[in-house]
Amino acid sequence: MEREEASGAVDWDAVRNDFLGDTKKTYLDTATKGIPPRTSLGAMQDYYAALRRQESRSATDQTISVLEHLRDARREAAAFINASEQEIALVESTQQGIRVVADALRLPPGSQVLTSDVEFLATVLPWRSLSASGVEVKVVPGHDGAIRLEEVEASLTTATKVVCVSATQEVSGATLDLAALGRICRSRGVLSIVDATQYLGPRVLDIEHADLDCVAVGGSKWLCNPFGLGFVCVRSPLLEELRPNTYGYMALRLPPGGWSEFVANAVPSTEVPAVFSASADKFEGGGTGPYLTALTLTASLRELTAIGRAAIEARTYQLGGVLIDGLGRAGMKLVTPHDQLHRAGIVTFTTGDQSRDLRLHEVLLDREVVTSYRRSGSTAGIRVAPYFYNSLEDIERFLETVEAFTG
Repeated sequence: MEREEASGAVDWDAVRNDFLGDTKKTYLDTATKGIPPRTSLGAMQDYYAALRRQESRSATDQTISVLEHLRDARREAAAFINASEQEIALVESTQQGIRVVADALRLPPGSQVLTSDVEFLATVLPWRSLSASGVEVKVVPGHDGAIRLEEVEASLTTATKVVCVSATQEVSGATLDLAALGRICRSRGVLSIVDATQYLGPRVLDIEHADLDCVAVGGSKWLCNPFGLGFVCVRSPLLEELRPNTYGYMALRLPPGGWSEFVANAVPSTEVPAVFSASADKFEGGGTGPYLTALTLTASLRELTAIGRAAIEARTYQLGGVLIDGLGRAGMKLVTPHDQLHRAGIVTFTTGDQSRDLRLHEVLLDREVVTSYRRSGSTAGIRVAPYFYNSLEDIERFLETVEAFTG
C-alpha cells in the first residue's frame, strides 16, 4: 500500500481504501470490531494455500516452521508497546490474558483486588473466580462511567495486592492517565494490571513509560485482527515470579537440536526434562498454537506500525474532534469526556432519552452507518468509534443522519 504522499504525509485516502475498500457501509464501530488490512487477508490466504500445496520436504518440517509465526507476532506486539519480546504471551482474548495472570499470582486468602463498577465483565470475572479461595474484589464506584484515580488511591489498603482496571472504558470512552496509575501502584507496592483493549491503537502506549506490571489487549478491535488472538504483556520482575498452573509441551524450552531432532529421537514422555520457558510464552496454552491468527496479527501490526503510531493517534483525535463538535451543534449530550487526555477513540453520546437513542441507532443502521448502542449501569448512549482509516466524509455522513433525526 502506498501510505505516503510526496510531502511525506500519510495518504489517508490510500489507507482508507486498504482497510475499508471492500465495504459500502460507513463503518464507525472499531470499538466492537476492527477492519483488517488487505495484507492480513493475504497472509490468511497464503497460509491456506501453503497447506494445500504441501511443498515442504515433510509435513513435520512444515509444522515446525510455523512456530516462527508465533515468534513474529510476539515481536511485533512487543515493539508496538515498547516491551521486550520475552514479556509477551499470545492469548485468545483480553479475559484470557487477565485470567492466566490472576491464576498464576496465587493470591493468599485475605488478599484484595481493587477494580471499579464501570468495568466490562471480562475484566472483573477472572478475579471474582478467586473468591472461593478467600480473595476479595473491592469495587470503587465510577462517576459518569469514569474512574477517578484519587479515589483508587484512597481505597488502597494493606490488603490490596492488585489494581485491575480498563485504560479506556468501553461504554463511556473515559480514559485513564496510565502513567499516573502506574506511579500510584508502584508507590504503594500494588500490582497494576490493565485492560488496554479500547486504548491501544487510538492512543500510543509505552509500557516502559507507564510503568505498569501487566497489560492485556484483545486484538480484534483497534489492532485490526480477526477475533481469536491478542496478547498479554507481563513485565519483569513479575514475570520471573509467576508460574502457570498448567504447562503444555510447547512451553518447554526448545530441546537440544530443535523439535525435528526431538520428535525423531524422543525419550519416554515421563523422562523428558521439565525445563519450561522463562519467557511470558509460558502462559500460552502449550500445545500447537494459533498460527493463522498469529500471521494476521503480525500483518495488521506491521501495517499500523508502517502508518505510524503517533500518526494514527493524531488522525483518530482529529476525526473524534470533528465528531464531537458536530454532535454539539446537533444538540446532543456527550457522555465521553471532551478533553483529549481523558478519551481515546470512543465517542459516546445521548439524545437525552434512552428510547430516542435506540430509535436513532436503528436509523443509523438502516442508513448503513455502523455504530453501537451500549449501556452499563446509569451510563448509556450511542457509541461511535472512528479510527484512522475513516474519512471526514464518513463523519459528515454520520452527522447528517443525526441532524436530520426527529425521533
